[in-house]
Amino acid sequence: MIKIMMVDHEPKQLSPGELSVLYKAFKGVEIEFETTRPKGHKEHVENCRRIQPTVVLLPSEFSEWIPIQAMREGFRHIVVSSRGVSEVCPIRLGHTPDLKPFEI
Repeated sequence: MIKIMMVDHEPKQLSPGELSVLYKAFKGVEIEFETTRPKGHKEHVENCRRIQPTVVLLPSEFSEWIPIQAMREGFRHIVVSSRGVSEVCPIRLGHTPDLKPFEI
């Protein structure tokens, strides 16, 4: 089973195309979704530690909210669109994040 922690959005907000792309990326493995609404970076890191997700799914408009500390601790963060799943690359504070193709 794959555990996806969703930040500030819920599975019902994903389009059918986005859901299809997610299931394809995880090769049909059962996916469990858990939604969190952290009030900041510290709470986000605590949620990651508590939930231990396989990946963290950020909302598509995440540019103002980059979870640097959680990424440094090894929690993989992804974004999804109808075109595919991309992983957010760790960055230094004050830099725009890069995306790379997501691989399990």
